[in-house]
Amino acid sequence: MLKGFQDAYELLHDSILIVDLKMIIRFANSSSSACFGYPLSELKGHNVDLLIPESSKAAHSQHANHYTDRPKHRQMNTGQRLLARKRDGSEFPVSISLNPITIGHDKFICAVIRDLSELAAIEEELAQKKRMESLSTIVGGVSHDINNMMTAVRGSIYMARRRPERYEHYLNIIETQCEYATDIVKEMLITTTNDNIDTEIYSLSAALQKAKPLFSASINNDVHITFDIPAADVYINGSENLLNRAIVNLIQNARDAVAASTAPAITITLREIGSSNKEAPDKAYLCLSIHDNGHGIDEATAARIFEPFYTTKSITKGTGLGLAMVYNIAQLCGGYIDVDSSIDNGATFNIFLPMVENKPSKHGHVETIIKDVNALLTECQKSAKGDAALLELRK
Repeated sequence: MLKGFQDAYELLHDSILIVDLKMIIRFANSSSSACFGYPLSELKGHNVDLLIPESSKAAHSQHANHYTDRPKHRQMNTGQRLLARKRDGSEFPVSISLNPITIGHDKFICAVIRDLSELAAIEEELAQKKRMESLSTIVGGVSHDINNMMTAVRGSIYMARRRPERYEHYLNIIETQCEYATDIVKEMLITTTNDNIDTEIYSLSAALQKAKPLFSASINNDVHITFDIPAADVYINGSENLLNRAIVNLIQNARDAVAASTAPAITITLREIGSSNKEAPDKAYLCLSIHDNGHGIDEATAARIFEPFYTTKSITKGTGLGLAMVYNIAQLCGGYIDVDSSIDNGATFNIFLPMVENKPSKHGHVETIIKDVNALLTECQKSAKGDAALLELRK
């Protein structure tokens, strides 16, 4: 019945499977044999399950039942990777298009399967190249900064020996350079890794209210700072200390940006925005904004602003790691950051953070234990040896 499809499908590089509504393979082209490692005789008449990895079979069964109930055209999308299984048990990435077809009075599903192994290998090679380029950038940036710091330290030591009456001045320079080096190390650790960083569910609105004095202390007295933070608790899963550090970094950048403004102002706003267009559209998000009325950021700078060691500040005023650190902290909290700015129109940095419905009770674990003990006592009372068991528990 399906013989007529063979000539048309044999020349295709992609695998073609035609299965009935019970998921039995009725037709497979030669590319399917090469792709999965099965002779055509071991494909035809067998359930498509033999091509599904064990870890994916339960989910595939649910999807298959749903699809057969409401079959529709599903275009191949290489952005959505699935896993398939070869005859030798090895797994590989694939992309699949599905089409319902009718032959005579019978309904079938035509699956076009593309092996993405070569594409995945190329992507990994490009990712590795990008990692090496990033490492080269980091090494180059750190080397440059440390060389400058060591020059200042060596120069201060030399001058302190020649002019001992001013040794305190040169010691202060050395101390400043050491603190600068420490900041670089801290920011590199936060920028390059999330290892050993603990997160917890906490009220972001309450944390921001509590941190107002910290934020206000980060600016000059002539800068007007405004807070628009809801009183109601809204929760996220993240690191309170690190997120506060990220906000302080953004406030300090805003402080520098408004230095030449006639009425320098910074506004910190927290609001619920519902779903996000960029990440997980099924999640509710909070938007934490830091806005300034400073000189603004041009398009070329905005495109690179979160890159490690990219900075428009002088060597004594910035490491080039601050915004890269903020970017990583936003990701640590499950969110992301972007910037909206143009020259002479100020800048707004928006941190988008997925909301968590509620904060677990601190007493939840204890309550669970009490509940379990009470249930055990009830069972003991029902048993023939209830009295003895109760005595043991009460000891």
